[in-house]
Amino acid sequence: MSGAGRRRIGVRRRAKAPSGTEPRPAPSVANSERHRLRDVLNQLPAYLVLLSPDYRVPLANRFFEERFGKSEGRRCYEYLFQRSEPCENCESFTPFKTDAPHRWEWTGPDGRTYDIHDFPFRDADGSRLVMEVGQDVTDVRQAQAALRRERQRLFDVLETLPAMICLLTRDYQVPFANRAFRERFGESRGRLCYEYCFGRETPCDFCQAYGVLETGRPHHWEVEAPDGSVIEAHDFPFTDADGSPMILEMDVDVTERRRAERELRAAHEELAARAEQLRQLAGQLTLAEQRERRRVAKVIHDHLQQLLVGARLRTAVLARSGDARVAGAAAQIEALLDESIAASRSLTAELSPPISQEGGLGAGLEWLARWMADKHGLAVELSADQAVPALPEDVRVLLFESVRELLFNAVKHAHARTVQVSLRQVGSEIQIRVSDSGPGFDPAALQQVGGIGGGFGLFSIRERLSLVGGRVEIDSTPGQGSRVTLIAPLTSSRPSSS
Repeated sequence: MSGAGRRRIGVRRRAKAPSGTEPRPAPSVANSERHRLRDVLNQLPAYLVLLSPDYRVPLANRFFEERFGKSEGRRCYEYLFQRSEPCENCESFTPFKTDAPHRWEWTGPDGRTYDIHDFPFRDADGSRLVMEVGQDVTDVRQAQAALRRERQRLFDVLETLPAMICLLTRDYQVPFANRAFRERFGESRGRLCYEYCFGRETPCDFCQAYGVLETGRPHHWEVEAPDGSVIEAHDFPFTDADGSPMILEMDVDVTERRRAERELRAAHEELAARAEQLRQLAGQLTLAEQRERRRVAKVIHDHLQQLLVGARLRTAVLARSGDARVAGAAAQIEALLDESIAASRSLTAELSPPISQEGGLGAGLEWLARWMADKHGLAVELSADQAVPALPEDVRVLLFESVRELLFNAVKHAHARTVQVSLRQVGSEIQIRVSDSGPGFDPAALQQVGGIGGGFGLFSIRERLSLVGGRVEIDSTPGQGSRVTLIAPLTSSRPSSS
């Protein structure tokens, strides 16, 4: 070059900038800005490189060099993939052809996935380059793949469910329907729900599904379809991935269930009617038994006792005949007749106590306590509420006879000398508890009729009380006495006059 090596000494004048242009920054300022830009690029959480048409990398930020190393003048395919020629699937140089930005995904030599943005770029000297920005989206793509798998799994589950499930949009579209729904109503093929489900031209007037879009709360309802089937619908507010409001609906065909429920209700009603008939019959049986007791007692009182009294009077006449042997025989006959009269009177009272006809249950139990003490020497300690209301006759008679049977059992089986009897009202029920300190028994023995004792028996008491809506509670252990509680409702189905 001419003048090379010569050095001009002196002061150079600064050339004046052309009018309308800014003065160029001093070299020190430009270098400072360049270093600042380089620092910014090195702080990016993505890589940034400049690529030349000959596949070289004139610039790479720290992220790129930490991931893939320095190029050291080598071409990109040489030091990234150790290839001798460009990669066939590389799209980085597309902006050289289109002069437009280009986006694609790349799997780097580290096996990770990068979201690539390539831009046409002009260097300071005007040469064409490609500026490439790559962001590591491996974790995002893995999460998206996991989400797709979970979504597919959810769809597989929905497909296997026997319930009909669909998604409804505000404008009556059906973007999703599971297999059960499709098997019932077919494919939508872009049709609106009311068109392909029910063959209508307008929305169904019976549909309640779209109310959840207004209330934001789940809704449960039932509808009878045109084919007569009953559908139970459960609607839930749902938000799609893009934020649009939808309805998630689950439908269950409950036709058979509702039919079974109707049949079950009918069976229950029939069973209740039969139970009412049994209660009526039980009441009639109790009253018929009581009437028969009264009839027999009346026969004994009005006929047998009168005959016995008449025979005694005739016997007294014979005793005054003057014959010693006749008088002795008459005296013996008279004693037998007195005993027979006493037994008949006792039998009459036992069959139909007058107090059971004239007083309430409390008065009847008081008479029974005195009678057991006189006849069997059993001390009955009775405690009764004074405000016990009057009971239907069938229940009153049944409770009286049941308590008498329990007292007989205390004498015959428990050999008790003292028994406690309590009568009280608890809510809408009457409770009578009979307690003794005898040897006790195993309540399981009552599972068989006549398992404990005979006659009326605890088993029979329990069965008869159940027919009038009552029950028996037994608390007994061998060697620890027994406590039997009779429970009956204050009201009972009265037997019909027939």
